[in-house]
Amino acid sequence: MKGERRGALLVLGVLVVSAVLGGMYGPSVRATVAGTTDLQDSIKNFTKVLSVVQQEIRILRFSIRASTRCCAKTNAVNTTA
Repeated sequence: MKGERRGALLVLGVLVVSAVLGGMYGPSVRATVAGTTDLQDSIKNFTKVLSVVQQEIRILRFSIRASTRCCAKTNAVNTTA
């Protein structure tokens, strides 16, 4: 029980010390506003990629349906023969 408490305090202490030292010596990060053209370009690119992915999903679904129909017909023919 004593060892578990000591381990928990050690982890907590390391986290606190790391946070303080990181805040003092770490690089400063500044928030910047992206231009509207950057945002619009990103949205256009995302939309293009999304449409390609959706099209590929439709093709895969169609091919899966076609192959299951084909296999079902083949199995039906094989069982009746």
